[in-house]
Amino acid sequence: GLTHDGVVGGTEYYTGQGNWAPIMGLGYNRPITQWSRGEYANANNTQDDLVVITQNGLVNRTDDFGSTLATATALLGNIITNTGIIGRTDVDFFSVQTGAGTAQITVTPWERGANLHLRVSLYNSAGTVITNREEIDSFNGVRAVAFSAPVSAGTNYVSIEGIGSGNPFTTGYSAYASQGSYTLTLTLPAGVSAPATVALNFYPGLTVTGSVGLKYRVEYADALTPNTWVTLTNFNPLPASPIFVLDPTPGTLTSRSYRSLLLLP
Repeated sequence: GLTHDGVVGGTEYYTGQGNWAPIMGLGYNRPITQWSRGEYANANNTQDDLVVITQNGLVNRTDDFGSTLATATALLGNIITNTGIIGRTDVDFFSVQTGAGTAQITVTPWERGANLHLRVSLYNSAGTVITNREEIDSFNGVRAVAFSAPVSAGTNYVSIEGIGSGNPFTTGYSAYASQGSYTLTLTLPAGVSAPATVALNFYPGLTVTGSVGLKYRVEYADALTPNTWVTLTNFNPLPASPIFVLDPTPGTLTSRSYRSLLLLP
């Protein structure tokens, strides 16, 4: 089982440093208490607490959200609240559809005795980091991260992870057990219609490939008036993908252009 965390040549129960102490030490007077593997100065116990806990029967939760840009979990709407849990070495990624403007992002750790020191990152559609933020711990413990940042219309991403704080050999702690529950709140700029696909067809219709559950509009433009787009049908929401949309009245034209528009929140 677990053994106590102390100091070589000193106390059996380490009382901690800065705002932090190991759970298996003596952390009554520290706002942040975490599992440990002896990553502080003169530790007398390098036992990996989290490994020992699982060896004694505790099963880790299944990862709740995607852990990469490619597997990011889609969140819908422009005012969003979502809860999650960060585990060991875990990163939660989310994708959102926005208009151009300013996004407001807040991530709040569990309200009482939280162990999760947050880093929150915002990415553009290419996966390039727009900004990332964390907050310095206070005498009350870890803190929420809140910021505003400009975003372009289209797909943007948010990631949430637990990191360490400061120098674990002086007054800080490592990322080892920076984990726990959080609440993500997003206020995103309302979107505008954005082209999803465009096709010039010599047959009456368009195959729409998109995200099931989102709103789309299918439009056409006659060959003689290529810049005048007319609504053919609306999907609220898109029921399947791909799906063929038939134009029942192509007239006598030899061709029409068709496009589908993803209707952002």
